[in-house]
Formats: sequence, C-alpha cells, structure tokens
Amino acid sequence: MWVAREAGNPVGLVLHDPRESVASIFTRSAELAERLFRQCRESQVYSELDLKAPRERFRIYAAHITPGEPDHRFRHRIRVAEDRDLAAVKRLLKELYGELNERWFSGAIGLEETGFIAEMGGALAGVAFASVIGAHGRLHSLAVRPGYRGMGIGLDLLFARRIWAQRAGARDLLSEISEHNLPSQKVAERGGMRPVGQIFLYRRT
Repeated sequence: MWVAREAGNPVGLVLHDPRESVASIFTRSAELAERLFRQCRESQVYSELDLKAPRERFRIYAAHITPGEPDHRFRHRIRVAEDRDLAAVKRLLKELYGELNERWFSGAIGLEETGFIAEMGGALAGVAFASVIGAHGRLHSLAVRPGYRGMGIGLDLLFARRIWAQRAGARDLLSEISEHNLPSQKVAERGGMRPVGQIFLYRRT
C-alpha cells in the first residue's frame, strides 16, 4: 500500500499486489491519479478517474437487498462450492481467462467469500463467486462454459449468490462488469441490478 500526503494529510491511496501485477488508485485529484499511475509498475491498474491512457470501462452495478427471499424460480441445480471442486473450477477459469493467481483460491471458500457451482449431467457448467464484508456484498467471477450459455445458468448463479449474501448480512450488492460483456450486463439487469457508476482498467503494454 502506498499513501500520498499533502501537509501531512492523506490525499491518495494505492493498493497493489506485485504477484498478481494489479493495483488500484483512490484519490479525488485527477492530477494526483496521473502521477500515481506513472509510478505504478503493475500491468493492470484500476481507477475511478479517466486518465490519459488506453483503458477498458467497467460499469458498476448495484442492488439493495430487501427482506424476504427474491422472486426467482431456479431452472438448474446450484450448490455451494467445496474444496473438492477447486481443481475443476480452476480448469474452467483457465480455459476461459488464461492464467490464474493460485494464491487467490486459498481464501475463495470461507465465511466471507464462497463460490457457487452449476452442474449439468455431472459436468461443471458454470461457477461464480460472492463475498460479504459487513453490510456490503460483491458478486464477481461469473463464468459459464460456452456450450451451456443462453440457458439461464448465469441468472441462477446470480440469485444463488444474492440469497447467500443476504443471509450473510449484506444489504447492498455490487458487481463490476466490462462494457464489452453484454451477456453479464443482461444477467445483472434481469437480476434487479442497475448501473450506478464506473471504473476504468488501464493495461500496460
């Protein structure tokens, strides 16, 4: 973590993971964000500010959780992921996204974060993760195998995570979705989430 200060007061923050080569910049100053970005050595940098560099826009979707179960009829069997599922989950994510940070999976199934599995005919059709900190839940890493897309699996995985997050104490949900990922945007909107903001991903070449 880096902290930028002016007159002793914090005015900017950078969280970075050298192993994963990812950093996030937090500041209200566009000028400071540009300076911090130039100092970062990570290959991927996130910022809420639109900097002078090639970037990909992610829409931030949100929903407020109201008491009671959501009105959703599941079409597929969804279950909580277990340790024995991690090898198959890793294979699926590598098929779709390439390299993975193996260290991330050491905490991927627990009290504050867990994964959900969709199976069809004994095969892993899809997976998605959710985390809860206090009253805030985050839905992320939705992946559906190409041969099983368009069957409502993504929506079932969204509602399974929403139910789990609510029972874990979440009152608000967030999800960041690339502007190019139209299927995931559609799933979020069908699940009652609406775009409320944006964040940018800057990739160094």
